[in-house]
Amino acid sequence: MASTTPFQQQIIDHQGNLLVIAVPGAGKTWTLVQRVLRLLKDPSRLICIVTFTNDAATEIRNRIAAMTSPEIMRSRVQVQTFHKHAMNMLKRARMLGKVISPQDQRQFLQRALNQSGEEHSLEEAQILLEEYKSHLNELPTDAPEFITSYQGMLKRANSKDLLDVVRDCVIGMRSGQVRRIGCTDLLVDEFQDTDRMQLEWVLQYTDDGVDTVVVGDDDQSIYAWRHGLGYAGMIEFQQRANASTVTLDMNFRSRDEILYVADKLILNNQNRALKHLKGDRGHGGNAQLLRPSDDNDEAWSIIRMVGKDLVNAPSGHWYSSDVPKGRWAVISRTNAHLWAIECALRASGIRYCKPSKSYEPPHVSLLLALLSTVQDASAVGFELALHTLGLTNGVIDAIHKVVGKHLGTALDNGLPDITTIEPGDLKTVSGFLARIHVWRQLVRDGQYDL
Repeated sequence: MASTTPFQQQIIDHQGNLLVIAVPGAGKTWTLVQRVLRLLKDPSRLICIVTFTNDAATEIRNRIAAMTSPEIMRSRVQVQTFHKHAMNMLKRARMLGKVISPQDQRQFLQRALNQSGEEHSLEEAQILLEEYKSHLNELPTDAPEFITSYQGMLKRANSKDLLDVVRDCVIGMRSGQVRRIGCTDLLVDEFQDTDRMQLEWVLQYTDDGVDTVVVGDDDQSIYAWRHGLGYAGMIEFQQRANASTVTLDMNFRSRDEILYVADKLILNNQNRALKHLKGDRGHGGNAQLLRPSDDNDEAWSIIRMVGKDLVNAPSGHWYSSDVPKGRWAVISRTNAHLWAIECALRASGIRYCKPSKSYEPPHVSLLLALLSTVQDASAVGFELALHTLGLTNGVIDAIHKVVGKHLGTALDNGLPDITTIEPGDLKTVSGFLARIHVWRQLVRDGQYDL
């Protein structure tokens, strides 16, 4: 940005706790970086920055690193996601253990739903699970059957999910078992997406006297359906941290036509901070409304629009063609909604890029989990494979009781006799283990590198 607005300068110079409400394109990342650079002029300041995605953490880290020395970045600046910070804290306290990926969690949840017979969609199940794990004290004893089944899978795999990671971290900080990150200043990006545990994690630092600045836009609370607190969480932080408030309502990115449509839509939101989008670039945009019949129709509608803008591409022949840089981006509610679009892009030969870490389709994540079992005897991949083979929780429980912590031995030498398992089930498992044994031997012999 060429210059700093008065409100941005207020954020850069502020002392104490601060809530920043920033509309899209308001230069919030630039403002946060300028605040960090101002703080680093004081040798006593140690900075901790929290983001929601790895890509956002990388961007902020690179921006700061470009304007300061490697030594300062190494010793005085920490930039990570909520989950990465929490995992590092638990690891230092020797309380981390194995953490399943979001893809594996979806697999576990789907199988728990299938086992229980309860009629919930995967999204509904995720919501109920997050509500179940949002309690700081004792977890409820009247959990739905699928949650009980899901928790049993985690226990058998000697693992926890990312919900457990933040919850365990907060409980550990409160009890003194987990040491807080050593910092004088905490900055949190996309604060509107924090859930109950993440808010409590932040407030542990404000309670310790750490100057905390949180930045968010309640109108962009895309995780409200998954217990993201949105506006309520921002107000709770303001009240509990006795924080001041600054609003950045000038958009430096989009044209007036885009902002007008967005503002008209956003004004329908309830329980929001009062603000209006203001534009800095003037006229020149175009907004269209599409009504596709399904995901596949939506994907090909996008392909047709992109196809008109390709470089050196005869109509309908898109292979080896280039999309003009910076012209197209596709944003969706979840990564899963992008699968159909990604397939259409591949089928059309249109080159694209995607976030460095995104959800894979279920069959891909299952394969990756299985490969981790071959490589390092992962209990998570073993659990998912047994469910895929059609075995019940009772059979899997019996196998885990016999195998215990010696999964690698079972994968290499087979199962001992298990009298509580039906012969047909035992034959299925033995056949699977025989295949795994061959694959693991190939890896050990150096024929494959996973």
